[in-house]
Amino acid sequence: MAETNKQKDISVVEVCLPNQWMAYQMYIAQMFRVYYFDVPQVYLRLKEKYPFIQVKPFGEFYSEIDKIEKSGLA
Repeated sequence: MAETNKQKDISVVEVCLPNQWMAYQMYIAQMFRVYYFDVPQVYLRLKEKYPFIQVKPFGEFYSEIDKIEKSGLA
């Protein structure tokens, strides 16, 4: 759930879309957690306001997998 833009110098830049994530959470489907390899700081702040999306570094997935499986969210 991100957007990338190809630049004229052939590089690719990721565009952060936190408001789009909030709309998705509210109107399309609930996201309990989002794991991200390189978390932009703006995404980390999504946990602070409604609709509260937890965005975490991907490495935390492995320490939480048991909790996720037991909760029935997997």
